[in-house]
Amino acid sequence: MKFEQPPVPEHEKLEEIEKSILLLKHNGLPDSNIVEGLENPPSGKNGASKQEIEQAFQNLQNYGFIDKDGLITEEGIDAIE
Repeated sequence: MKFEQPPVPEHEKLEEIEKSILLLKHNGLPDSNIVEGLENPPSGKNGASKQEIEQAFQNLQNYGFIDKDGLITEEGIDAIE
């Protein structure tokens, strides 16, 4: 038997996106190419582990703010600003 997850409320999505963006920005990842930053993460700048950075990246990718090449989409740029 397969269970479907209920949809995430919009305000929770926005909170998750905001947390992810802030975590990435505060840990010094380049805005233009987050994949490059993940390959060589700025460890410990503001205490985020590589796993936390990868999770934030995954969250943004799931919401369509980062494309398959790791570049921030227009929606992502708008959200960051």
